[in-house]
Amino acid sequence: MVRDISKMPQGAWERLGMKYSVMATTVTGLEDIASKEVSALLGVEARPDRSRIFFETDLEGMYLANLRSRCIHRLFILVHRGEAKSLDDIYEQVKSVSLTDYISPQSSFAIRAQRHGEHPFTSLDIAAAAGGAVIEAYLREKGVRLRVDLRNPDVEVYVLLRNSELLVGVNTTGESLHKRGYRVYDHPAAIKTTIASAMILLSEWRLDEVFLDPMCGGATIPIEAALLARRIPHNAFGRSFAFTNLLLHDPEVYAKVCENLRKQVSRDELQIYGVEISPKHVDGARRNASSAGVSDVVRVIEGDATRLEEFLPFSPDKVVVNLPYGIRSSRPKALSKLYTGLLKSLSRFAGSCSLIAITAAAQVFRESAQSVGAEIVEERRVLHGNLEASIFKCFL
Repeated sequence: MVRDISKMPQGAWERLGMKYSVMATTVTGLEDIASKEVSALLGVEARPDRSRIFFETDLEGMYLANLRSRCIHRLFILVHRGEAKSLDDIYEQVKSVSLTDYISPQSSFAIRAQRHGEHPFTSLDIAAAAGGAVIEAYLREKGVRLRVDLRNPDVEVYVLLRNSELLVGVNTTGESLHKRGYRVYDHPAAIKTTIASAMILLSEWRLDEVFLDPMCGGATIPIEAALLARRIPHNAFGRSFAFTNLLLHDPEVYAKVCENLRKQVSRDELQIYGVEISPKHVDGARRNASSAGVSDVVRVIEGDATRLEEFLPFSPDKVVVNLPYGIRSSRPKALSKLYTGLLKSLSRFAGSCSLIAITAAAQVFRESAQSVGAEIVEERRVLHGNLEASIFKCFL
């Protein structure tokens, strides 16, 4: 479609095809998975870093990543990257950044600051310095003093100081993408959706294979498998995005991206199963699957994961599970019995299958795997919230 440039907002035509430097946050320990996902989705080179990835994309790619990536949390347009050792450095560098292409004079803004490393000041100090710099820079360029709204701003400016590295970005996502919007039942030990998705990708599950979560809780892993396979975008659950408040937002391009994604949604049959021993959680899992619109392909079965062969009529090809961590009780023997029972049941029942499992009781799992002859081919450390956990890839 040919656009009438004369009717476009001032400066909008210049942004057509413009490439933006982008920083996306993700789970610590799964940066490579997120990078591969984004690279495949956008056809760009995404570079992993600690807890985040970096890449370049255009406006359409920014929309697409927000709508379809299942492993990133937030996506920021990176407007500055430099070195800073003091609050004065931060103030001067942020003051040199032009945000007039992102924030309208009528918009409010807030600084969201983080720091990693040892510094003689706090994140609040960084936010105050950066906020003052943004106000002064905008006033100098536009003659307008921007409004600050710390609770519900139109635009969030993210300032990160990692040791002496300063990164400044504009939030295009809003609330973290790990909050999918379909969960109506909260399992007390639910896995973060982005970790679940990364584990599914790590399993290399093919859509013609039988997928099983033998301890599915609220069914996060099976649901994420179905949403991933069906290519269902995040806005299917009514979420809004921060990019709609930015001056660079192009409703026409966004509508085009959404329409293309709608056409790509699959309704293919899938073999996705969850097993859960608690009737309460079985009911909650089914409600979650219904809320996510995938109850036709996510089948939740009540049963004991250590006795799968007694009630499952199929043999799984890929098994992905969030194991009980034993955090609320110090009973390693009970945990070992549970892990060993699951692995033995899978060995008897599945014959040969691959298993992706996450647990904070890594040593207990290693010992259980060794006792049943399961081959651990990969172990990676991740942060599940503030908890250190290990993801294992095994062959049975």
